[in-house]
Amino acid sequence: MEELISLGQAIRGLSNADRDLLYHRYAHEETPAALGKRFGMTQMQVSRRLAKILVQLQRALLAPEPGPETMPSSKTS
Repeated sequence: MEELISLGQAIRGLSNADRDLLYHRYAHEETPAALGKRFGMTQMQVSRRLAKILVQLQRALLAPEPGPETMPSSKTS
């Protein structure tokens, strides 16, 4: 369940255009060629954009969660 919540948060961090691209590719299983026509890109541009989006999501999901050891110290000098 935690992974699903984290994925939802990571997806919400994407731009609307990137979310739309993901939605049509994976929820509607549209091909990169069909997505290219829909979004005015070449098939190669769609494939590259999807790869970048997936890397962005992966980084967001693998980033350490803020905890006591990763939170900035509130000490004043």
